[in-house]
Amino acid sequence: HAPGAFKKFGLDGTSLFPAVDGLYHKDYDLVVVSAEEIRDVYAGAFGVDREKVQALGFPRSDAFYDVQSVEQIKKTIYEKYPVLQNKKVIIYAPTFRDHDGLKKQYFKPKLDMDRLSRELNEDQIFVICPHPVMQNQIIEKEYDNIMVVRDIPTTEMMFAADMLLTD
Repeated sequence: HAPGAFKKFGLDGTSLFPAVDGLYHKDYDLVVVSAEEIRDVYAGAFGVDREKVQALGFPRSDAFYDVQSVEQIKKTIYEKYPVLQNKKVIIYAPTFRDHDGLKKQYFKPKLDMDRLSRELNEDQIFVICPHPVMQNQIIEKEYDNIMVVRDIPTTEMMFAADMLLTD
């Protein structure tokens, strides 16, 4: 899911579904992680034996090295969102944060969107790619240079990005 252990997750993490969280991970045969140093972290978080956690790299990043695939995905993105072409695309991809199980679907960035819109250069566009759990309306009005994209995975949107902001 991620190229490292930068936050709490699995059994060590959120209170998303504490009573059943262990059931989601109990049948794993193999957990692929990015480095040897984080095998124990993932084993603990998923409640699996360390032997089931192997440092084989990060398969999701392999796509960045497939030039043909990258170009095809970018073409698809630009067909769907032509406003992104010839722009410096700044993607904001906030990670999901469970707030003690409350308002899981609610996300309101602490950003002054009016000011952000004014401060962006003419050739820049700010794209918010929320976590799939985040379902509320994120921006209150339409902007020419700020948009929310939910129908293309963030991992694909990154192919069209010039800059990625995340927490």
